[in-house]
Amino acid sequence: MEIRKAPRSARKEIRNLLNDYTEIYKSRMDELMEEIEELLSEIPYIDKLMGICGIGIKTVSCFIAEVGDIERFDNPKQVQKLADMPLLQTAPENITEKAGSATGEESD
Repeated sequence: MEIRKAPRSARKEIRNLLNDYTEIYKSRMDELMEEIEELLSEIPYIDKLMGICGIGIKTVSCFIAEVGDIERFDNPKQVQKLADMPLLQTAPENITEKAGSATGEESD
């Protein structure tokens, strides 16, 4: 059985259809992202979530979609339990490592 190449016009038509589909897909994705951003802007604490380094609109929207209103939780441990995962906790900014002290405790 011999494999034949599609005629040039057929290849061009397929390329044009794929380009059209790509443009339509990108346009629809842009519309959806605008709608998501608009909905997220109505959430009072969204700026705090968006302020987390490395977290973007897609991550925040997925988090909110999965968890719901985080104001229903009294503390981070409840979110942790929901996720069944340990949350990383960073030291407060006012704790700094002092010379001669690896624990961050101030020496008198």
